[in-house]
Amino acid sequence: MSDKLISLGVGFVVSVIVARYLGPEYYGLLSYTISIAALFAAAGHVGLNGLVVREIVKKPTERDITMGTSLGLKLVGVISGYLIMLAYAVFFEGIDTVEFKLIAIVGAALLFSPFDIVDFWFQAFVQARYVTCVRITGLAVGSSLRLICVFTGF
Repeated sequence: MSDKLISLGVGFVVSVIVARYLGPEYYGLLSYTISIAALFAAAGHVGLNGLVVREIVKKPTERDITMGTSLGLKLVGVISGYLIMLAYAVFFEGIDTVEFKLIAIVGAALLFSPFDIVDFWFQAFVQARYVTCVRITGLAVGSSLRLICVFTGF
C-alpha cells in the first residue's frame, strides 16, 4: 500500500513539474504517446498475474517452469504489441514524424514489463516488502532523472 501511495504522490508532483515545463502543446504530445503505448501494453499482460501466483503456491516444485512459461508468454505479447503499435504509428503518424519517434521510445519502455514476473514469486511467498523497496528506489531514480532533465532544460 505504501508503494502505491508514494508512487501516486511522487508521480503527481513530477507530472505537474513536467507539464509546466513542456507547456500545453508538448505535454499534450507526450500524453498522447503515453496513451498509445498504454493501449498496446495490454497485449503484454496476457492475464497471467493471479494465475501465476496461484500456480507457484499450489506447485512450488514447478515454479521454474511456471515462471519461465509466463515470461515467454509475456515477452511474445509485449513484442507483438510493440510491433503492432509501431505499425499503427507508421500508418497514422508517418515514419518521419516526432510522434512516431516518441511512440517508439515510450513504447520501448514496455519491453521491460515481462520481467515483472519476479514480483509473482515474492507475492506467492508473501514477501512484497523487497519488491516495494526496489520499486520505490526505481521511482526515486526515474523521478530524479526526469527532474534533472527539466531543470537542465534537456
